[in-house]
Amino acid sequence: MNMQDKNSKLAKENNDLKMIISQKMQMQEEIMKKSIKAEYNQILSYKQMLKTLDESITSIENALNQCKTIRQTILNNKRLLSDSTNIIRQANGESKTDISGCTVYHKENSMDGNNVVENRKVLKRNKTRNDFISESDLKTMNETNAHNPTKSKDIEKELFNKWGK
Repeated sequence: MNMQDKNSKLAKENNDLKMIISQKMQMQEEIMKKSIKAEYNQILSYKQMLKTLDESITSIENALNQCKTIRQTILNNKRLLSDSTNIIRQANGESKTDISGCTVYHKENSMDGNNVVENRKVLKRNKTRNDFISESDLKTMNETNAHNPTKSKDIEKELFNKWGK
């Protein structure tokens, strides 16, 4: 082989290697562009998710604030209702006393001139509910609780239906 053939062969190999290198560089550039584009799209989607999350958090905070406002309104109205209930009780001649953790309300009426006296009714607040039960029903319930706890639930429901409405 002569020198020219070797040079042309080396030049051809050199061109082939340059072409392979340029193709690999183009492939790397395309891969790099795709990965940069994918990262950019991912960042955009994360920003959108964060925006949606912020909006959701804001709406939840607003709902919680509304719940707090409603709760405070209910507490204020409960106090007003309690005060007005006490005023009505006082106007009806009822008195309120506290005996061993139970609230007892009683009322004694008498008709002037007719000598008609309404029976005294003593009501104790049931500690598990906001309803009232009479003293005799409370005694029955306590006796039943001591002897038969299962039956006491039925009696408690019955008393709730009787006095809770």
